[in-house]
Amino acid sequence: MLLPLVFGVVLVLVGVTASALVAVASAHLRQVTLAGAVSRDAALAELFVNANLRASDVVDGGPAAARAAELDRLLQQLTNEDGIVLIEVRGREGTLI
Repeated sequence: MLLPLVFGVVLVLVGVTASALVAVASAHLRQVTLAGAVSRDAALAELFVNANLRASDVVDGGPAAARAAELDRLLQQLTNEDGIVLIEVRGREGTLI
């Protein structure tokens, strides 16, 4: 009678331990996936800035109308192709370019 009781307790402990392990692994996987997505988006934004922005684009008053249209087209291309929902480029004083 004692052996089935001990066996049952051991099975419950194994079940609780397995459930806790699954919860911890799931949380870790979710965190790593989110961190990877954020890192990728940050790298794409940095690549865009390094490849397309000029110093004259971020001065007071912003870029000229033609340059602003070109930047808007490039940003739309980036958001459409890479699935980034919103990108804002701001000048030194914080105004939206």
